Amino acid sequence: MSLELRLALRWVWLIVSLIVLGVLIAPFILPEAALARLVPVCEAKVKANRECALCGMTTAFLAISNGRFADARAANRGGPSLYALFVLNEILMLAVLARVPARRWLCPH
Repeated sequence: MSLELRLALRWVWLIVSLIVLGVLIAPFILPEAALARLVPVCEAKVKANRECALCGMTTAFLAISNGRFADARAANRGGPSLYALFVLNEILMLAVLARVPARRWLCPH
């Protein structure tokens, strides 16, 4: 893999990880009503009157953030697993950031 590609992938991972961090932190900062207004309505529900694989995910994440794991599983069975993957991603990103000097993120030569 070329050096430029590795650098680009690192930056993409960092940016995605920052977005994921925002998703994980938002339920602790914003009230549920404010989050409900920010999250778009599911297009599958609107257009086809059916649920998609992510329907209920916001409710599941809010429930997990409040320690209501049974409610999270009821809202979306994949919610707890996706939340766990998000947390694992953040832990890995912190480990990489701690290990890799900042100058290697900018110019890995």
